[in-house]
Amino acid sequence: GKAESFKFTLTCRRLPGDDLRKQLGREDLPVNSFLADITTGWSGQQLLLEDDGTPSIFSAEAFDDLLSVAGVPGLCLAAYMKEVVAKEKN
Repeated sequence: GKAESFKFTLTCRRLPGDDLRKQLGREDLPVNSFLADITTGWSGQQLLLEDDGTPSIFSAEAFDDLLSVAGVPGLCLAAYMKEVVAKEKN
């Protein structure tokens, strides 16, 4: 492989703080499983393509394939955490 840049947006359920802490504190819950539980869709995804070259539509199986790409689960989790935590305003 050659390095390729990519950009896509995941649509995820926002967990309440207590639920998020419980889920992330579970040692028996892999990152992929956590992400599969909260992710409901995507847009702009160009990593997974159908045979005709069009982007795959979101499904549990397609999302699992996306998460099999090295580094993607960690990037997705980091992006989710960045969006769900409280932010300081100026």
